[in-house]
Order: sequence, then structure tokens, then C-alpha cells
Amino acid sequence: MHGYNQCAENVRDLIRTLHPDVIALQEHWLTPANLVKLDQLSDDYFVFATSAMSECIVQGPLIGRPFGGTGILINNKYATVTTNTISRVLLPS
Repeated sequence: MHGYNQCAENVRDLIRTLHPDVIALQEHWLTPANLVKLDQLSDDYFVFATSAMSECIVQGPLIGRPFGGTGILINNKYATVTTNTISRVLLPS
């Protein structure tokens, strides 16, 4: 994504035009407190996401450029057959 703000509208366009079953995102640069923004991209998807900046934020104010982060958007039609196997998910499913 090269940052959430850079590509959020591109992801929304992708959803509107292609309606993919799964969207994998990387480099969203969101802090743990802002991961909810991924969940707000579309009501038709649920999100599993993590921030790469969790430890940096705990140490104090963020200095320098943000980095990292991954997210997976899964179409709601697969909600009943999708299981999270990683215990460190930071967004509610």
C-alpha cells in the first residue's frame, strides 16, 4: 500500500469493480490504534490485521517514518468457514 492514506481509495475501487473474495494488504503503516481503518474500507469484508509498529509506539512518540503492517480482507460470504489460527489479531472479526 505504501501507506494507508496513499491507497485506501484504490482498495475501495478494487472492491467496487472486482468484488474479490480475499484481499491481502501489506505496508499499510497503521499503528495498532488505527487498524480499525482497515475495517472501515468496506462493510462487505471482515479484517484480520496486525501493525508492525506495536513495539515502537509503546516506547514513546513515533519518530521517523512509519513502516510495515499487514492485513487480510475476507468477503463476508466466507465468514462462517473462516478461522483465525493466529492469536495476535488486533481487530475483531
